[in-house]
Amino acid sequence: MASLRAVQGEYSRAGALGHGRYPVDLDAKSAAEYDHRVKAWLAVADRTISDTQIPWTKESANEIRSLLAAELVRDSDELIDTMRQVLGSQAESVRTGELEKSKDLARSYVEQELEIKVLKQDRTRIPVTDQLQAPRYAAVQTAWKKALSFHKSSPADDNNACKEAVSAVEQLARIVVNDQAATLGEALTSIRASGRLQPPLLRCMEDLWGWASATPGVRHGSAATSNVDAGVATYVLKCADAAIGLLLSLDAA
Repeated sequence: MASLRAVQGEYSRAGALGHGRYPVDLDAKSAAEYDHRVKAWLAVADRTISDTQIPWTKESANEIRSLLAAELVRDSDELIDTMRQVLGSQAESVRTGELEKSKDLARSYVEQELEIKVLKQDRTRIPVTDQLQAPRYAAVQTAWKKALSFHKSSPADDNNACKEAVSAVEQLARIVVNDQAATLGEALTSIRASGRLQPPLLRCMEDLWGWASATPGVRHGSAATSNVDAGVATYVLKCADAAIGLLLSLDAA
């Protein structure tokens, strides 16, 4: 408002409030203010993500995108209303050409900034489910989502949660060694032989495979099903989560 009043003062002193450039200059000032607000809102979003330690993922970027879009619509409407207030009896002469250009540019700018933030995010902070978005990992993601769903259901089905978690690791290991018929044990043997990972880093996955294979009702169907308790299931899912992250880094190398 102060900027618009300053423009009004200049035209008033020149006795040119009826000049055609007057609403155009108000529009230019409003466009500049809109540009400032776009950057300010992005800074707010960045600070919020940082303070809450939420990673920049496609999901969080989409949420921020929706919030920014709503706020910027309100800002645009407010700026137009402010121009009308300053114009007073000349409100019908309000111009928004420059403001509209700024809005068009802002949409592209916000989109690019959010994409860059997602791309720059450290992969280790991105949830496994978000890292498995590529079609290449469709089978892995399906098994992993099932594992999480079984574990979070009420009551939890932790036998199937563990089964699907180990299956997700196996599916990804097959991709890494390019052998869709390999068991997890065979895939890990292949990775060990290739020297792509140091043997100690493979032991957790090998132990996970060994436990699942030896526990009735987890790796294979069995008449004597073991009941996996919540603590064990939580541990197994955390191990599987870490294993998937490590195998993803191998597949990307």
